[in-house]
Amino acid sequence: MSLFTPHALTLNDMKISFWRPSNSNSNKNEEDAIGHLINHYTNSLQLSELQLFTFAVQAMAKQTTSVDTKGYTTRDMAYAAMGLLSYRLTPNDSDTVFQAIARLSIVNDSNQLLERLLCLWPSPSPTEDTLPTFAPTGSETILRNIADQDQYSTHLWDIKPLCDVVGIGGDKYEPTVIVDRCRGIPIRWKRFPRLNYAKNLTGLSSSISQKIMYSAIIFAAAGFSLFTSAIALLFSTIPFQSNLQQLTIDVMEIIRGIIVPNYLVAVGVYFGVAWVISWFSPWAVRKLCNDSGCSSHLIGFEGTMSLHDLEKTIYGNFNDRLSYTASSTIFTEDLRDKHIRQSDEPNEKNYWKNKFQDLGLPKTHRIFTIVDTGDMTVSVISAERPPVVALISGREGGMLRVLLCSWRFENNCLYRENVVRMRSSLEGQATRNDWLKISLASQGDVNRARLVELKKKKSSTSTSSSSSSLPPPPPPRL
Repeated sequence: MSLFTPHALTLNDMKISFWRPSNSNSNKNEEDAIGHLINHYTNSLQLSELQLFTFAVQAMAKQTTSVDTKGYTTRDMAYAAMGLLSYRLTPNDSDTVFQAIARLSIVNDSNQLLERLLCLWPSPSPTEDTLPTFAPTGSETILRNIADQDQYSTHLWDIKPLCDVVGIGGDKYEPTVIVDRCRGIPIRWKRFPRLNYAKNLTGLSSSISQKIMYSAIIFAAAGFSLFTSAIALLFSTIPFQSNLQQLTIDVMEIIRGIIVPNYLVAVGVYFGVAWVISWFSPWAVRKLCNDSGCSSHLIGFEGTMSLHDLEKTIYGNFNDRLSYTASSTIFTEDLRDKHIRQSDEPNEKNYWKNKFQDLGLPKTHRIFTIVDTGDMTVSVISAERPPVVALISGREGGMLRVLLCSWRFENNCLYRENVVRMRSSLEGQATRNDWLKISLASQGDVNRARLVELKKKKSSTSTSSSSSSLPPPPPPRL
């Protein structure tokens, strides 16, 4: 059959012809959204409602924000997405793509799409179709990665939200949502706090440790009291008067010769026992002041520090308490222990710096360390600004999804700087908050997006002013 002869095309033929994804410079976590949609509508694959909606949004976002294709308007995007949902809304031309899809999600309650999207942390490596003028977490690029696996190899539908999105922000430069029922824990940056330890410790080792500490104190106090009593008796036998009776002189001789020496022997015995017990005191102190019963804090500082120096700074001694988290961040994925669920300390001096470069993280990011004193774990993260609060927003893979956010005083908004995974027991120690304004973009991304828009307005204004200042064309010659 000739190519110029009209013939029927299937969806798979159309994908092979002009919807085939490019393999060059592709992300390993990137999903073939168009391929999944074709398989769904050809009954080769059954997608859930959330999967169908996210794949459709990602496919449209990639087609409308590519470098070679001129983008459609927000109205077109909203109309196209509404075809997959039960309830419609009137599109608003002033809305961004993120605001339009977010309003559709809230109206239709599409399996808590926004709550899941809030917990998703896309790969930092941009795909080939990413516009260089857009921020990495801008409105369009967030939707372009909505169906892909994030840095933790997790899809959107694998996350169970623990908060509710009740509103959408109106700023077109910030993909902002209003979140209710979200638990948070502050991150301390000023200095390492003084840790408190619980007194009602249970267990055989804790009971033995308490008895060792108490018995050492009791024997030392008894020896000191006997020593002071012996000194007092010795001073009482000094003859300050010459006309003493013989009975009194005999009693004083008995005290000096028999009682005081016996007191001193008892003092030596008590102090000796206390000295022997003191050899076990370091072990007892470490047992009493170990990870169990320690007050929980999140402590942050810029850069990294060896676990030995960090533990001595926080606890005053080293007892191999701290360890790197096994799966909280992408920095320690290559350091996991083969037998224990923790990560080993790197042997290379510049490991964290080299890992930062290998991950392809933005150059504007810096390395920070978060210490969880309750779980005795250390997490290394990258962020542009130091996060001041940890917000528990979801659960996935047996761990919590925690947003590390910075805060801006002018608009009372929290900006998502990073997303990490933490222990489930942290949820009970967090404080519940009402109606938090959270931006899915970081402060740096928002500022860069505003700067790009200002440059565009300035260039358009200068172009219009230069065209208006040109002299009128000469009249035509007769």
